Order: sequence, then structure tokens, then C-alpha cells
Amino acid sequence: MKHCDRCGNEIPDDVTGYDVWVWVVAAVPGEVGYARDVSVTEIVEDLEYRMGTLPEYLITSDVYARRSYYVCPRCKEIIIANPLGKKVP
Repeated sequence: MKHCDRCGNEIPDDVTGYDVWVWVVAAVPGEVGYARDVSVTEIVEDLEYRMGTLPEYLITSDVYARRSYYVCPRCKEIIIANPLGKKVP
């Protein structure tokens, strides 16, 4: 049995859990950003290609970070409804 990375509750084996992926990419001033209709896969492949040309010390979480979390159905709905966790008036 797994546990939700957000709330810590157990997720029974007969209940669907969800993988939530977070990609953070630096928006470098002067660089053209990615179009909204570009797939995440295309962006990641482009970044990995571009990072391959950089010295390793420049590739840090300040430029690119990727994390994954396993969450329960309830937390998935909360994340979808308010992904940045902003306070709702």
C-alpha cells in the first residue's frame, strides 16, 4: 500500500493513485519562451538537448527542475482546482 505524498493518507491497492509531475524552467530574460501549444515532452527534449551543451555546473535547479509526486484522488482534485495553493477569497 502506498501513501499520498501530499496528505500522507494510505492509498489502498484497489484505489487509483495519481502521478503529479512538476516542471520548473527558468524564463531567461531576452529568451523567447515556449508557445502554449508545445507539448511538455517537446519542451523537456529541447531543454535536455540545450543543457547537454552547457557545462555541468550551470545546470542547476535555478535553471531546470523536475519532481514527481504520488497523490490520492482527493489531493489530485485539490491540485487540479488550485495548483499554486493560492488563498481563495
